[in-house]
Formats: sequence, structure tokens, C-alpha cells
Amino acid sequence: MHRYPSIGRRYSSPLGVIALAALLPGLASAQGVRGTVTEVETGNPVQGAVVELVPLEGQALVEPVVSGFDGTFLITTPRTGRFVLRVSFPGYRTQLANLPPLSSGRILEVRINLAGAPDSPDEGQRHVQGRVMSSTDGDPLTDVLVRVLNADRSTRTDSEGRFTLRDVPADSITLTFQRIG
Repeated sequence: MHRYPSIGRRYSSPLGVIALAALLPGLASAQGVRGTVTEVETGNPVQGAVVELVPLEGQALVEPVVSGFDGTFLITTPRTGRFVLRVSFPGYRTQLANLPPLSSGRILEVRINLAGAPDSPDEGQRHVQGRVMSSTDGDPLTDVLVRVLNADRSTRTDSEGRFTLRDVPADSITLTFQRIG
């Protein structure tokens, strides 16, 4: 991930999001959000957080990105309009932020502070989250059985192909996927 200089005016929201509008050269046809995900108590960067732009106006979903080793991310979309930024990481509360409308060629800069979830797993336990997509057309796969190999944990994917397995033993991270029909 690259670091970008802060340019422009800062805005803040109750979700702990600081936003900054900046025009990046070379991205005239794309708009989006760049920023940093940090842990609220320590200020340390959160590597591997899933960052999603969820459209509010019936547009197609934007492919999520994952924050880098320094907590930074850049997520772009060819569409303009209104979006909600959703940032999640196992063991932390998911953050949702209503963004100002994304206009052509603009990149909004944000800082997301994640706080520990009340249902954080015990030491040696993990939450596993993911999304199951078709390899042929990229559509989400619903009602897929997701199991942790050699552990008594399973779940099914939702209508967007997402799943969460809670309290998975840290040494049991091999998953199997089964779709009936």
C-alpha cells in the first residue's frame, strides 16, 4: 500500500471517521476512498481488515479490498453516487460510515478506528469471515455449507455469499465448502 499526502479539508463523524476530499492525478475515471484502519485503544494499524463500499442507490456491489500491513487501503469504483463504507475485522465491531456523495475523479480520505467487540473470542480462538463467489461469473453463492475441518463448527452463506464462523480453534483453520444442487 502507498501512503498519500493529506490534501484538502477535514471532516469528522461520530463513528471516528475523519474524511478528506482529494483529487488524485491519473484517476479521472475512478472515484473512491483511501485511508487507514487502526485499533482504537492502541492506535496500531489493523492489517487484513475488509473494506467495502456499499452502494445506496441500487448500483452493483464494489469488490472489497483488504487493508495492508500498515492499515492502509484504497478502494475505487467506476460509479459516482452515495455509498456506505463498511470496515470489519474478526474480534472488532464492524464500522459503518455514511459517506458524502462520491463525485467523478474524487478520492475521499478516511481514518477508521476499530474497537474490540463485546463477543471477542477467547485466547486461542478466532472468528473466520469470508465470502463465497462463483468462479465462472463472480456472483455470490448462497446457502453454501462452510465447515471447519476437524472441528465442530459450520455455517451457511447468506444471500450475499458471506459467512462468519465464531470461536474457531486457532489450530483448526482448514475450511471445506459444499453446495447442494
